[in-house]
Amino acid sequence: MSQVVGVELVAKLTAIWEAELGVAVAPDDDFFDLGGDSLLALVVARQAVAAGMPMQPAAILRHPTVAALADAVRRGTA
Repeated sequence: MSQVVGVELVAKLTAIWEAELGVAVAPDDDFFDLGGDSLLALVVARQAVAAGMPMQPAAILRHPTVAALADAVRRGTA
């Protein structure tokens, strides 16, 4: 995928995280440090899938930052 697609993934994931966590999110912020938990990870993963980003909820545990998660989605390992 192109770099533009990576930027779009980061923007989409950031918007989902901000909506669910209720805080501003930077690409390297840790989901759990921002107040996320395993139940919220399920919600976030479901929203990401609905937005066309295939992932399993456990991907957020393995890739707890937007940047890392976007890279995993891009590589198809989320």
